[in-house]
Amino acid sequence: MTKRNTLFPKAMSGLVLAILLVLCTSGNAKALGDLTWYYFNFPPMFIVEQGQPPKGFGIQIMEALWTDMPGYNHRMEELSPDIMMEKLAAGEHGLALGMLRSDMREQVMAFNQIPCRLSSPTMIAMLEDEARSVAPSGFISLKAILSNTHLKYAEIKGMSYGQLQPILDEHRNLEKTQIFTSSPSLVAALISGEADWAIVDPLVIPYLQKQFNGTKLSLVKIKENPDSFAPGYIAGPKNDWAKQVLKHADMALLTLIQNQHLYSILKESVPAQLKNRFQNAYKRQINDPVMEPLPLKD
Repeated sequence: MTKRNTLFPKAMSGLVLAILLVLCTSGNAKALGDLTWYYFNFPPMFIVEQGQPPKGFGIQIMEALWTDMPGYNHRMEELSPDIMMEKLAAGEHGLALGMLRSDMREQVMAFNQIPCRLSSPTMIAMLEDEARSVAPSGFISLKAILSNTHLKYAEIKGMSYGQLQPILDEHRNLEKTQIFTSSPSLVAALISGEADWAIVDPLVIPYLQKQFNGTKLSLVKIKENPDSFAPGYIAGPKNDWAKQVLKHADMALLTLIQNQHLYSILKESVPAQLKNRFQNAYKRQINDPVMEPLPLKD
């Protein structure tokens, strides 16, 4: 007998079921056209290795959503983050999974209602010797490290760093900023010394260090960064097409949350030391608002 998952025992209420019914009637399973899902090399969400199909928990979520979004001709397209942003801002018919909201992004893109992932608190990555010298306590102020003219900062073009972005925009020295197109190229620059530090999702580092013969990078906490998980959403162009498609995506996400498939996918990429915090954040930010529930906005 299969043991029932009792991590989140609440049953989906009648109101959520009513929402599902409304969403179902807003579209049908007839041919709805092509739907392109953009991705870029960002382990462990998207892992791109030469000669191999893309993998990672983002691909798993996409494929699970496709099952509950019939009628579309689903396809994937690898793009750099900046090109992906340009396509969405231009109104092209595509979606990007796992995007963090920001004021700038919301001006040019539409977002669905229900989070599809949680991003762990970002940290600063640098070589161990550098970290011992610059941040012996394991903490550092972002403003302070940006003011260090001897250190070269690295970032991914088109990436948003959430609440830290205004500090970066105001204090970073563009002459000391190295721009890269993916997490692997950024980490390679840190290991080679081409760059000295970068802001990263700590989930990226364990996977990437294996690709560089175990070279040790240290993770330093950022004093200005809230110590909490940030929700990621599905983003699309700001037009009527996306409004309809994102409703369908929310309907599919409700199913994945109700049957615990989303949780089972996401938890596999979380390191042991973060699992309890992740579970609490998932329950509070993804599970409970749906299962309580909160009605979806138009």
